[in-house]
Amino acid sequence: MPTVNQLARLFRRIAAGDQAGATEIALEIASSEEESGHHAAAQALRGSINPNGHRNGQTFSTPIPTNLLIHENEGPPLSEVVLKRDTRRVLEDVALEWRGRDLLSEAGISRRASLLFFGPPGCGKTLTARALGRELGLPVVTARLSSIVGAYLGQTGASLRTLFMYAQTVPCILLLDEIDAIGRARGRGGDVGEVDRVVISLLQELDHGLPQGLVIAATNLEKSIDEALWRRFAASLRFPHPTQKDLRSFARRQLKSHNLPATQAALDRLSRLKTFADVDSAVEDERRARVLAQMRDRI
Repeated sequence: MPTVNQLARLFRRIAAGDQAGATEIALEIASSEEESGHHAAAQALRGSINPNGHRNGQTFSTPIPTNLLIHENEGPPLSEVVLKRDTRRVLEDVALEWRGRDLLSEAGISRRASLLFFGPPGCGKTLTARALGRELGLPVVTARLSSIVGAYLGQTGASLRTLFMYAQTVPCILLLDEIDAIGRARGRGGDVGEVDRVVISLLQELDHGLPQGLVIAATNLEKSIDEALWRRFAASLRFPHPTQKDLRSFARRQLKSHNLPATQAALDRLSRLKTFADVDSAVEDERRARVLAQMRDRI
């Protein structure tokens, strides 16, 4: 149950017309209920904060803070993303937990709501996040980390708070791409004090409250992020360099999705590239070349 102090603070914010402040305290109360094991009550309280939102729709009463978030395009079906078997199993279980979240809550079990993707660039981390969004029927929003990190003490913490408040009131996948930018290991470099404060703010946000959807962090530099961050995520999934077989499978799907011939020569050429991003770029170049050729014929 909320304390008298929490209720008094909440009423003062409401009386002052401070909606953002009232929402923050309401989320604090919901988090307290969650920590006390009252999962259904916590979920109901969070849902009451955003009563006009639609879990399966595209319109929510809480607007996207455009200075902090980028709305991503819908990803491909998760079944079509080339993934390692263990990674696919975890993601399918996370999707099942999302669909059965009410049953889990009734049983007093928390669903996994935070994931960490790590591995070299171009190997499918962002694509997988977008595909998981499609699987769950949730929009994917990427944090503008350059806007979150402020020049003044406390500004970064306030921006993080706004970001996570959004994730706690709007069903979505919040993607913290290149989380190493704000989650570097503490105790390094010349700006240790400020770096430490940013990391502590991030850890606190990950510790408190349950997002309406998922929080997914991604990094190409897993050795540089703070050790404590790893323990804040329900699962950490590695995205290694793809094999030639992986690249060939991905190339075939990309070519067919854009009505390009998946010839033996094209597949051989694309499977010799290094990453999924390289294949995607090469297919885009081929599409562009075909359109330019048509334009030349018409001019």
